[in-house]
Amino acid sequence: MIIKYALLMALALIAFLKVALGYHLQYVNTIVFWVLIACSYGLAPKTYTVAYTFVIFVIIFVLLEILNFAMHNKGISLWNEQERVDSCYQWLDVYLSEKGKNKLGDLTEGYFANDRWDVSPDVALKQKYDKFYEILNLAPGMRVLDIGCGYGQWMSYLKSRGVSSVGFTLAQNHVDEGKERGLDIRLQDGRSMPAEYMSAFDAVTLLGSLEHFAKMHWSKEKRLRVYASVLNSARRALNAKSESRRIMTTTINVVDIYKPSDLAMGYLLERFYSGRYPEIDELYSQRSEHLERVHNSDQSEDYRYMSIINPDHFGNFKIEWTLRKVLFVPFMFMTDPFAIHKWLYHNLGVWMWQFGGASPIPSRSRKSPCRLKWEAFEMKTVYNDSVAQR
Repeated sequence: MIIKYALLMALALIAFLKVALGYHLQYVNTIVFWVLIACSYGLAPKTYTVAYTFVIFVIIFVLLEILNFAMHNKGISLWNEQERVDSCYQWLDVYLSEKGKNKLGDLTEGYFANDRWDVSPDVALKQKYDKFYEILNLAPGMRVLDIGCGYGQWMSYLKSRGVSSVGFTLAQNHVDEGKERGLDIRLQDGRSMPAEYMSAFDAVTLLGSLEHFAKMHWSKEKRLRVYASVLNSARRALNAKSESRRIMTTTINVVDIYKPSDLAMGYLLERFYSGRYPEIDELYSQRSEHLERVHNSDQSEDYRYMSIINPDHFGNFKIEWTLRKVLFVPFMFMTDPFAIHKWLYHNLGVWMWQFGGASPIPSRSRKSPCRLKWEAFEMKTVYNDSVAQR
């Protein structure tokens, strides 16, 4: 009877928080999560039921995680991956400051031109967008497809330069915020390209989004197929007659396979953002013969140092607690099977770990398990329309 009342109260609280505070539910993952809890309760003895339920749940969850990693490359997954991506961005949407979300929260790096580290975060961000604009050979009147557009800061910059854009995202909160800003952001998976977008853009950008396209437990062959597919889809979206016809990616790469001591941090990182970093030059190796790499640079320290100088950056921020943020904690733990992973990720500084730590001293020679690479690919020749869409 007590359990029944507790369940009804929990459902009532979830419904209130969802409606009153606008939280998104993970329908599939939450149902699976609750089924696991119910099974754990059913297996628990009648004495010390709560304690035994918790222990049994942990054991079942760990075993299912092992099974999930072992079976996912066979097309089987216990969890809905799109919901996991959305929950990552919802967590950031709730806990980042308004300044972090709306001004500097593009969820990527700055750019410290000529190693001038004394500039403000605002200047570093503008310098980054200026550099992207230059690398892509853009001009007013052009059209850009931004795959994995986040909150749309790059799209807003393009708009200010007279360039129109369309953004793809898997997070509903990005779509909602884009509408408020007058941006054309659509809920669309960038791994496939709808027919309406074929040959429709001068340039395509994937800024910090490729990490979400593959999963940490996939086989290398499957991962490489995904990268080849994404690059091919992006190429097919290019207008072959454009003066740009370039694809730009900014992607965190694993320097080498994680050492055993790195596996725990790597696991928390993946379970927070639902993705898998490519290894160095894996993306380059999967380009088609129609694409030539025209830019390749290491911007790891630009990413790390942006988190140091900008207290509102998602990579290294302190939570400023409000009632809404407090209420999100029970909502998470009742609906998100990876709530504990998110808090461990934040409190253990996993984001800064991957770039070599939180030292306030900038250094491009810093060693770290992951590196950020900027790469740009250009369609080699101007094809006729039939060839460009192969």
